[in-house]
Amino acid sequence: MDINKIEESLKFSGNILEKIKNELDDQLDNKNICVVTTGSYARGEASKESDMDYFIIVKNGEHDLTYDDKQIIIKTVNKYVVKDSGDSGTFGDNAIEILENILKNIGGSDDTNIKITRRMLFLLESKVLYNNIIYDDVMDKLLNIYVKNIKKEQITRFLLNDIIRYYRTITVDFEFKTSEVGKSWGLRNIKLTYSRKLIYFTGILCVAKTINLKKEDKIKLLKDLFNKTPLKRIDQLISSEELKKEIYDLYNRFLQEISNENTRKSLNSILTINDERTDDYKKLKKKSKIFSMTLIKTINETFNKNHRIHEAIIL
Repeated sequence: MDINKIEESLKFSGNILEKIKNELDDQLDNKNICVVTTGSYARGEASKESDMDYFIIVKNGEHDLTYDDKQIIIKTVNKYVVKDSGDSGTFGDNAIEILENILKNIGGSDDTNIKITRRMLFLLESKVLYNNIIYDDVMDKLLNIYVKNIKKEQITRFLLNDIIRYYRTITVDFEFKTSEVGKSWGLRNIKLTYSRKLIYFTGILCVAKTINLKKEDKIKLLKDLFNKTPLKRIDQLISSEELKKEIYDLYNRFLQEISNENTRKSLNSILTINDERTDDYKKLKKKSKIFSMTLIKTINETFNKNHRIHEAIIL
């Protein structure tokens, strides 16, 4: 096994992001828009088989995004990333969010799957491609919404509950897409048990670390941690070298397999839950069970039994 797949993916992702950022900075001159990427490129886990998830934040309204600016964004992304993003409407050149709308109705009747997905991935795994000023403004305002006037000894439960809600939303959404919409089952299932689970897990770790900090320090810590990739958060938040190695080794195997064209074809050939499992799927799924148990073990060993995070995850 290529034990350096994590570093290789991080380098590949960073190189593509830098090129796109530089070209957008050179060609765009619009202070009212911000381009944000999420997904494997933002997590530093991309390969040539990866698409690029991105959405556009507009400051005042969709009129802020001109036709010419939109074409520049599309052409620049397509120049470096061949594979198209998904067709769900959550990401891509038609995925536009008004800044004000990101910050309101959290948990309300208009908080759709698309909105919670963009909001939580903005926090948990995003990178800015254009206009750091708007990006930082949204990050600061979101964290101030989530971290209200709670006591020093409390964790940020509002944020935790939304992270949990998001993770459960995508697991239910998986069933909908594969059962009713007809999306392929195999690759989505494997991603759900590795990369989706890792951002959820590191989100829990970040919240747990906010205990015994003043409000402003909770926000500062969260902003610092959310600026890192999920794997980099593991480095910072887990003291056990043994547990870190277990997580890295299992995730390294996942990245190696998922970046292999033949493996992806094998996984994509499993169209429904009733289809015969391929050997590639069986091997990854078996390892994913170990991955899950390792994450549970990590929570239990990192935070003592009296830590509020244990109760908060369940109740």
